[in-house]
Amino acid sequence: MSNRLLAVLVLLVVVVAVLFEYSGTDVEAPHGSPGSAPTENSSAPITLTRPDATRELGRSAVVEESTGERPIASDSAIEQANLPDGRARIVGLVVDQSGDPIPGAAFMLHGWGANSRRKVEFGDPGTIDLPGTTTDAGRIDLPFEPHPAAQYTFDLEPQDFGRASWRWSEIDAGQVVDLGTVVLRAEGRLEVRLRGPDGKAPSGIWNVYAVPHPTMGASPGAASRDYADWDPAGERWSIRGLPPGPIEVGADGPLDSRVRAIRVPLAAGETREVELVFEGRDQSSDLRVSFLMNLPFTTQLAADAVTLWSPSGQRIPAQVRSSNSIEIAEAVSGEYRVEVDDPRFERVERRPLIRGRSYGVRLRGSVGLALDLIDEVSGAALEEARVEVTYPELPDGAERRSTSVQVIHEGGPLPEGGVVGGIYPTTARLRVVADGYAPSEVVLEELRPGEVRAVRCELGQPFTLRGRLTWPDGRPVDADVTLFPPTEFSPLDRAHHQVFMMPDHLGTTHTDADGRFELPNLSPGTFGLQADASVFFSTWFPSVAADRGAEPVQLVMESAASIVGHIDLPADSAGRLLVQAVVSEISTIAPLASLARLRYWGPHQRVTSQDGRFDFAGLRAGTYRLLYAVDEDPDFGATGLELATVELAAGERRKLDLDGTSLVSGAIHALVTVDGAPGTGLVLKLARRGDDGSAMDRVEADLGPDGEALLELLPSGEWFASIEWRSNSFQHWSAAWPTPAIVADGQVAELHIDLEVASGALQVGDAEDDRAELLYSLHPDPASDPLRLGRYFHQFLPADGRIVCEQIRGELRLSVFRDGEPPLINDLPIAWPPAGGELSVEIP
Repeated sequence: MSNRLLAVLVLLVVVVAVLFEYSGTDVEAPHGSPGSAPTENSSAPITLTRPDATRELGRSAVVEESTGERPIASDSAIEQANLPDGRARIVGLVVDQSGDPIPGAAFMLHGWGANSRRKVEFGDPGTIDLPGTTTDAGRIDLPFEPHPAAQYTFDLEPQDFGRASWRWSEIDAGQVVDLGTVVLRAEGRLEVRLRGPDGKAPSGIWNVYAVPHPTMGASPGAASRDYADWDPAGERWSIRGLPPGPIEVGADGPLDSRVRAIRVPLAAGETREVELVFEGRDQSSDLRVSFLMNLPFTTQLAADAVTLWSPSGQRIPAQVRSSNSIEIAEAVSGEYRVEVDDPRFERVERRPLIRGRSYGVRLRGSVGLALDLIDEVSGAALEEARVEVTYPELPDGAERRSTSVQVIHEGGPLPEGGVVGGIYPTTARLRVVADGYAPSEVVLEELRPGEVRAVRCELGQPFTLRGRLTWPDGRPVDADVTLFPPTEFSPLDRAHHQVFMMPDHLGTTHTDADGRFELPNLSPGTFGLQADASVFFSTWFPSVAADRGAEPVQLVMESAASIVGHIDLPADSAGRLLVQAVVSEISTIAPLASLARLRYWGPHQRVTSQDGRFDFAGLRAGTYRLLYAVDEDPDFGATGLELATVELAAGERRKLDLDGTSLVSGAIHALVTVDGAPGTGLVLKLARRGDDGSAMDRVEADLGPDGEALLELLPSGEWFASIEWRSNSFQHWSAAWPTPAIVADGQVAELHIDLEVASGALQVGDAEDDRAELLYSLHPDPASDPLRLGRYFHQFLPADGRIVCEQIRGELRLSVFRDGEPPLINDLPIAWPPAGGELSVEIP
């Protein structure tokens, strides 16, 4: 599969997720419906049995004692609390191995935006950093105001002890997160030596790092790196303050030089020596220069546009690669310089350039504008403005980036003479925005390379678009209103805006209690307007005409449906009730119409036994499932038990009374070993095979220090598994397990997965092959992965074509390709490890 095709598939999934996800409302399920689910924090937990044991799977509000290897804290440890000010609180007790409290231990709560869906609904929380220290009694007590669109990590880093970390997808106002008693162990240390194939330290500047596996909930890719301190006398790198457990150790060197991370076990208080071996080509004498464009699209530089000059003043041939970069192997010592002479861009020179490094040279379009900005009424000249350019049509061969707007002047006083530059020579649309004036737009036809075009813009008084938004019955609508330039397609649910890169909006506001809205600082004209009553329900008005003196526009939303009601739950229970859209076709985006029966999580709400009420408003007509889930992370594939399926008509208000007092489900107790040792820090992914053979009810869990995980509230059926090792050290593998676990109601299915890891090498192609910008993936054999749970980790092929890595023993598939092109090697069977430890593969 080509990288472009994979990107398209991922993009399609993002579109559907945006179209059908929404969080932050209440829901329930129908009375007497089959397949009810156990509840979280229940005082009478459901008991699920297997032939040889009985295991209680209800969630307790009491947090277990933990160690630095396995601090117990997850979304399931978040309790409901009555904090009168609506704040949340993180509490816990930090002790050493002897049970003595650790005072003054530093900790940090870090928060950031969870996902675009929640940020649209609740606003962007920005970056949240709340530091603190434990009390003299070793206690953590951190009250704070949680943001509904934020996710959080909590890092505990006491001096002389290994650190511990936690992560939550969200924390609600009025809740207490109890970390329990966290037992920390003495810090571990690594002494790292790095050598090349000749036994000597490799040339160039190297960074050695260690990545501890997160101990709670965070994916390994989210783990932070600890960089080493260099000891020049001992020719070693020293890393301290590491927690006990598996540690990934690797190194980054000049350009693409890299030592793949290896896993080493580290005990509390241990100092371990580690040797890293760099087996790649020495790039410390190479020089790379990449050319970056200040445009909303990328285009290819002319092949002969770049000239490189050696330290002795000699001209060096430099062929521009398709990635707009040049590279010189085995450059001599001294200072190089590079010149770019392409008439579409301003001429630029960069010096000095030193071998062993990679440089970025920014290019600006060669067209300038001499702006004459005039007050339309007084005729006075304006000297301050923001200047933007968009390109209605891309040049041949260009590819658009994530934005369609090029800002050529941020605002404030214009440069001397009013000349602004950096514009690409083609037809462009100029937009000038000045305080107190309506924006002015001018179409600039056929700009020529190197041209400085005089442009006169008259800015008039701003116009305010006023209107009222109502439902069909006349009730006012509580909604976000966003104004766009006229366009041929709708940014429905913001999916089109993200996928097709609509022009930036002209303004956004929120209706008042009577449904009225105002959008100021406009020029009269015709606009596209989007009204979002929820992220789950929007209406697009493609042609809203407005002019000075006109009456406020009257806009009527489409009718929205809702599901309301009550659910009976066991005492003291609190779980998630969710609405899930069942999609049979998508009419708004034709390429997706063939993807049938896609299911994505939608609105979800915490429901407690004390209240039990729910209200899901703002739904489109269609089919929905109601589910009950303990998993607190519905954004990333929560699973739950189906309570009802509801077919809603436009504008319908469906009332349901649900019985959740005797929910029945199954569970899977998973034990994963790798080379006979617990699969600590690995990610277990599960999916149920649906009636049509597709993957349903996906769920995943991080394996603890014992390599175990207990996954509850699983519907009965065949559950297939895959195991992933994901790191931020460029070393990944994914293994599918072909034997499913059979889950039955009231039973715990045992799933034991025994894997073996082996090192090996692949030599892809030879010196005569063009391996520039090739990507490769080693992935599971599709025959062992019926639900395609295994990940395709795509990485750049090293310049010498040599891949050295760890993979799971067995049959893998190798694919090699360039972005956007048919694969050169497609799903080639590879027996791992290769016979003799290395295999050569020809590039056709």
